[in-house]
Amino acid sequence: MATDLKVTISLHRDVLRHVEAEGRKRGLTRSAMIEQALRAWQQMDVYRQLADGYVANREADRAEAESWLPLVVEALDGERAGGNSPRRSVARRVRRKRK
Repeated sequence: MATDLKVTISLHRDVLRHVEAEGRKRGLTRSAMIEQALRAWQQMDVYRQLADGYVANREADRAEAESWLPLVVEALDGERAGGNSPRRSVARRVRRKRK
């Protein structure tokens, strides 16, 4: 059960005017406008953390991708040649690589 808490905050006059004007356009109360803004800020923080995680792991991810590249090239070359696809042998090598 969600419970809204009452808090008192101070806002610069210009900010409050903007919140009220936008609230009227959208049919929202001050509280709803401020809550939406804070939720958007919270979501952006989550996105920022995800992006930071991707950046922090990019070298490891790149190394992993490059380690699989020879198997992918082998499979694609076999399919392009029109002969027997090396999928089974590649699949065996992939299983061995994962161990």
